[in-house]
Amino acid sequence: MLDDLLAGAKTLSQSAPEARPALATRLLYEAHAAHHYMRRMGKPHPRWGNGSLMARALCGGFWQTDGLCMASLAVMAQAIARFRAENAQRGHGLSSRAGL
Repeated sequence: MLDDLLAGAKTLSQSAPEARPALATRLLYEAHAAHHYMRRMGKPHPRWGNGSLMARALCGGFWQTDGLCMASLAVMAQAIARFRAENAQRGHGLSSRAGL
């Protein structure tokens, strides 16, 4: 999970600070959709990878070699916490109750 968080934050650091929360949410939903695609089709999603946040963050041309921005790390961590809370409220998917 830490590698996913770092990859997501690294991707966010390439965008403007005001665009980061929306991009973080988008990355999470696309990774989640890719996870379902992978389970159903038995192969990675052609654009979003294998369903992990890291795979999603590494594809799509976002990744660059600049340093990690700590503000981006905070935005990504908050987005993950929101995503898990929403899933817990709906009673499915990865949530903080799953211990992941």
